[in-house]
Order: sequence, then structure tokens, then C-alpha cells
Amino acid sequence: LGQTTVRISVHMVCAAIEKVMMGQYLPPPTEEMWKTVAQGFLEKWNFPNCLGV
Repeated sequence: LGQTTVRISVHMVCAAIEKVMMGQYLPPPTEEMWKTVAQGFLEKWNFPNCLGV
């Protein structure tokens, strides 16, 4: 197989996996999730309003 064929095939497989499984295994964050993360940073590090590093 040529490089271009392999690249296109890998891209198509990855796109299909993302389309089918993304919502199930990596759901979009909700407001409640963000609040939980921010509260964790505040409690552990005394760093308010932080959503990640």
C-alpha cells in the first residue's frame, strides 16, 4: 500500500471512531462538571475559579 492510501485509511478510521464513540466515552462537559472541577482546585490548591491546567 502506498503512503497516501494508508494516511487516508487511518484518517477515515479515526474519524469514524471519533464520530461513533466520542459522546459515549468523552461527553461534553456540563456546567455542574465545571463547578466540580473548580471546587476541587479551590479545596486542594486554594486556587479559585480554575478549571484546569
